[in-house]
Amino acid sequence: MEKIFRYLGFKSVSQCRMVNHQFNTICSTILNSTFQRLQNQMLHRFQGIKAKMPRRESARRSHPLACESDIIETLHMRLSLLQMTFGKHIERKHCCFFPGEILDEVYSILSYLKTTTKLARPYKVTDELFDLTTMAMEYFKEHIEPNLPEITYFGTDFFDITTAFSPGESSKSYMCLDSPPASGFESSSQQNGGNASGDHHASSLNMYMEESLPPSPPPPQSNMVLRKRIHRIKQGMKKYNDQLSALRSDLRSCKRKTALQQKQIAEQQKQIAEQQKQTLEYANRLDDYDKKSEETSRKFQTLLQV
Repeated sequence: MEKIFRYLGFKSVSQCRMVNHQFNTICSTILNSTFQRLQNQMLHRFQGIKAKMPRRESARRSHPLACESDIIETLHMRLSLLQMTFGKHIERKHCCFFPGEILDEVYSILSYLKTTTKLARPYKVTDELFDLTTMAMEYFKEHIEPNLPEITYFGTDFFDITTAFSPGESSKSYMCLDSPPASGFESSSQQNGGNASGDHHASSLNMYMEESLPPSPPPPQSNMVLRKRIHRIKQGMKKYNDQLSALRSDLRSCKRKTALQQKQIAEQQKQIAEQQKQTLEYANRLDDYDKKSEETSRKFQTLLQV
């Protein structure tokens, strides 16, 4: 089945995904593998052409590989942007590379580079690819990505971190009081010259306290799982940072090229303005010559009449 799909265009392959589950699986693998293959191919080809080109920007513009270098650089940049948009979801199998028409356009540009000796301007060759990739990324952001599961860089049990020491049970103290009868009083009074005598008996107070000690804290849990996840996150962030730095360097080179082109356009506009001034001067001179010739012709006619 996969061999049959290889004879179709990638736009048709992407449309065949809607037939059934088996077609979807086969077509998705074809589209994903082709997208990854084109990325690697464009990267190696761009690096190879860049190694052949001179380092000076002024010498690059006049080099025979200048147009091809610009076209391959544009292909590499657009595929990298698609990877930044779809790649994280494709790796997690949330979706596949659905815009097959982009792959057809890339292969048509590569065949154009292979068969054409005198290349056209790069923006004319890659204009259709630029529009297709922009529309695909906008459609993905607006309609597909909101329905996909959210990508979590931390696991569900990442925040389930127990403390090394769990709080012990609250200590309880028990107090027992033992008090015998308080006191006895004996009093005798005599009415006739009486003497008072009293015996006071104090009782003793005994207090017993019992305190229960808290249980020993459990041993701390291992942090190996946490360290592994942090290491994976660091690797992923490093990978994305490398991709961002590569894209930034590409954007800087594009900005430099656009600045140089703007300078050239400004110089050409100045030359055009100077040429227009010269043409106006020439036109004024011709008018003067016409007037002088008319005057001389009139003088000759008057002389002939006399």
